[in-house]
Formats: sequence, C-alpha cells, structure tokens
Amino acid sequence: MRTSVAIGSAATPESWQELVVANGGCFFHRHDWLAVMADVLGMDFHPLTVEADGKPVGVAPMLLKRVGPVR
Repeated sequence: MRTSVAIGSAATPESWQELVVANGGCFFHRHDWLAVMADVLGMDFHPLTVEADGKPVGVAPMLLKRVGPVR
C-alpha cells in the first residue's frame, strides 16, 4: 500500500501547535515565533501542513521574502 504525501492547506495557530507538539517540535517551530520572526525579517509566513493520505501529520513553515512588489 502506498502512502500519499502532500503539502496541505494553511493551519490555524491552534492546529499548528497540536502538530508541533505531536511531532516533538521545539520552540522555533511554534506558530507565534515564526509569525514574529517573519515580521521582523520582512517576510510573509505561510503556515502550511504536511498531509499523509489526506490527514495532517506535520508542519511545513514557508517564509517568503518581500522585495518591493515581488515575493
């Protein structure tokens, strides 16, 4: 049986934290930390999830740099 793995939709701060705790993440994986750091660094934080067979199993933080009108 094959497992389908994909990047899922954006997570709420609460569901993000549940996934971080369930997978042994540290402080630097926390939603609030990543949101603050993205703001400080002038980036956009997109809190995406990793899904296996359609169920969220992990987090995929995406930080995108803003350079003028281009991201």
